[in-house]
Amino acid sequence: MITVGSCKTRAAFTVAEMLVVFWVLLILAAIIIPAPGHPDRRWARIVHCMNNLKQVSNGLRSWSDSHERHFPFELSVSNGGSQELITKAAAAAQFQPLTNYLTNLAQVLICPAETKRRVASTNQTLSDSNISYFINIDASPTTQMHAANLILAGDRHLAAGTDLSRPGCLF
Repeated sequence: MITVGSCKTRAAFTVAEMLVVFWVLLILAAIIIPAPGHPDRRWARIVHCMNNLKQVSNGLRSWSDSHERHFPFELSVSNGGSQELITKAAAAAQFQPLTNYLTNLAQVLICPAETKRRVASTNQTLSDSNISYFINIDASPTTQMHAANLILAGDRHLAAGTDLSRPGCLF
């Protein structure tokens, strides 16, 4: 009768193998994750701004659908709008009616690429100093669309010639 001896198998990595795995993972992480201040991070912030603008646009469209296809700046304050509050620098009053249509409105109205403006805290009221975007008060969902009415809201990345857009109301 022949007996077969037991075979021992290795069940763990050696120290050298662990170091190789560690260095490979470290190199992959350095390639995949950009450094702070890297252009990819800046691009990610700009994309976040575009997403915020999309949310603002969706909020304005939802508000419009609930108010017989009128935007807040087209209806009187007595009807829930902000028409009487139109002034050259009062964009906050135009965005305020969207509080029931956008969650975290104060955070949505700040572009992460914006360095001069900060999100309004819970006890701070919405003001032009904590809004990164402009709103086009000439836009209307009911009139025939032409180039001036196609832009509903935007940020400082939109330029007309060499003039960059600023937060506020676009007339």
